[in-house]
Amino acid sequence: MRRPAQPPYDYVTRTYGVNPIIGARVRLENTDREGVIARRRSYDNHIWVTFDGTKHASPCHPTSLIYDLGAGTATTTTQPEPPAIGTPLSELSGRPGHPGYDRFCDIASTWGFD
Repeated sequence: MRRPAQPPYDYVTRTYGVNPIIGARVRLENTDREGVIARRRSYDNHIWVTFDGTKHASPCHPTSLIYDLGAGTATTTTQPEPPAIGTPLSELSGRPGHPGYDRFCDIASTWGFD
């Protein structure tokens, strides 16, 4: 019995929010190396790229590639920003008379301190 076919980079899409398109041009971050996304190989947690001037594909981490190099490139799925939780420490002060002291006292009172 055959398993149903999966999209080429299904794991990468689900895990990193990147939808690599085979044949799309990419650039390796912090370098000038550019290449083309190749078909998926034996393990699917990397994107296989055939860099310009090479014959064989190399595995690259999905977050180390720049995808916006022209038509037919990979797309990223935008995920909403998580809501901010709590008060940044830079906005608090434990010193009376300083900005943020009142907020510090409010938070401390929720822990049982007066």
